[in-house]
Amino acid sequence: MPNPHDKLFKLALGSPKDVALELRAVLPPALAANIDFESLTPEPDTFLDDAIKGSYADLLYTVRYRKREALLYVLFEHKSRPQRFTLLQLLRYMVRIWEKYLNKKPRPSTLPPVIPVVVYHSDKGRSPPTHFHSLFDPDLMSDPELARLTPAFEARLDDIGHLSDEALRARAMGPEATLGLVFLRDARRNERILEDFTHWAEQFHTLMATPEGERAVQQLFSYLYTVAPKLNFEELTLRVQRDIPETENLVMTLAEKLIKQGKLEGRQEGRQEGRQEGYRSLVRRQIELKFGQLGTDALARLDAADEDALIRYSERVLTAMSVEVSVAA
Repeated sequence: MPNPHDKLFKLALGSPKDVALELRAVLPPALAANIDFESLTPEPDTFLDDAIKGSYADLLYTVRYRKREALLYVLFEHKSRPQRFTLLQLLRYMVRIWEKYLNKKPRPSTLPPVIPVVVYHSDKGRSPPTHFHSLFDPDLMSDPELARLTPAFEARLDDIGHLSDEALRARAMGPEATLGLVFLRDARRNERILEDFTHWAEQFHTLMATPEGERAVQQLFSYLYTVAPKLNFEELTLRVQRDIPETENLVMTLAEKLIKQGKLEGRQEGRQEGRQEGYRSLVRRQIELKFGQLGTDALARLDAADEDALIRYSERVLTAMSVEVSVAA
């Protein structure tokens, strides 16, 4: 994935209901009080053009304000690392929103306000600027006449990298959105993401009971495997089995697929034998899920198997009627 964070961000904030809860948490209360959150409507356009090729507005919603039909646009952007000129990027998006708005028929006589919101989940400790004037030389901006002629706006920053579990729970978002933000926050922190399986087990249980639960869990763990290169696969497997066992088949199947594609190569200190041990553990778990605890002979055959043999075992177990058939030479 060129940008794995983007897909997970859209999973977390793809529902208008969860977007409303996000806005209530990050906007000034006086502003939020005037927003008709029931009117939130996603806009499909990504506002791409040659000037901002390679970047795009992540999520855009329209909403009514002060009970008027006049629209207020809410622009969401997300950042996984500190970037000084994020606000300049947002300004480009805002201008494109207004330009497209003026293409309506009949042509509008006024422009709709745009609220820029940056969801930030860097593990680097620094936050991006939130005031556009901060991008300029402060000595120049100290001149009130020059500052008055320079564009000025502020973006609301949701720094989820430093958001506590308690604060995130208080938002009362759905399990898909909550776990999406948890994984954005913690996936690159190996020990913390493993602890999250315990702390957020109830959200996993609830998510798996929904029609889209399996798809969402696959997306969460695809993201985890992509952004956490030093994650201990053995420890992850044990935590999943203990805390969220209903996701185990999905998690193991996804891992097997990525191993075959070479996308998990190097998980164990970057060595081939590390990948092979991770695969061995996966195949053993597949067989045990189907036939129960393995005997001495089967374990010995697994221990002696090379990667090609392990691949055969993983494919054979799908149709095998016994352990012996699964690990036959």
